[in-house]
Amino acid sequence: MIKKSLLIICIIKILGLIQSCCEENINCYWKDFTIDNIDNSNINPLITNQIQIRKKAYGIRVTMIDSLLYYANLNLVQNVNATSCGQNYIVNKKINKIQIIVLNKNNLQIDSIDVSKNFKARKSSETNSKYITMQAIIDYLNSPDTFNETSFNSTDSSFDLYLMDTINIQDTCKFKLNLLFYDNSVLSHETSELVLY
Repeated sequence: MIKKSLLIICIIKILGLIQSCCEENINCYWKDFTIDNIDNSNINPLITNQIQIRKKAYGIRVTMIDSLLYYANLNLVQNVNATSCGQNYIVNKKINKIQIIVLNKNNLQIDSIDVSKNFKARKSSETNSKYITMQAIIDYLNSPDTFNETSFNSTDSSFDLYLMDTINIQDTCKFKLNLLFYDNSVLSHETSELVLY
């Protein structure tokens, strides 16, 4: 009876030690995104279904969709006195480039022009902040801290791309947004058709 009691106490202590020493690793990457046209002619940018938007007020809202894969990493030696599981976000698939292409439709022929340099970025949750470069948005999206933030607040996973320099578009057009990853994979979506005036 005493041996049984001691065995139960030992098992409980060992389980408590294992639980207190675990570290949770989270593999994360951006598995998809959505895009919307935005009109920035008011105080705050608004998602719009309008076909005509002023060039100086045009933007694209990009909302990232993440993928988080959890697994426990038990580390009894290094973390004996831990009281809870730590979380490590590990970005498995990093973005290399954000590319914006304008698609003109003329007599069923599509001419594509890379206009990425004509856009500046800003996080959607920071509408009063300064514009930042595409590289700054890429660095933000590739940071493990971003996944930690976005798992609790979906507004942190969206950003806006604003047309800063005019581009010569005469007809109805669409914009195609490509996320190019270091592993050569690409995610792409197109905006709805619009006329910029």
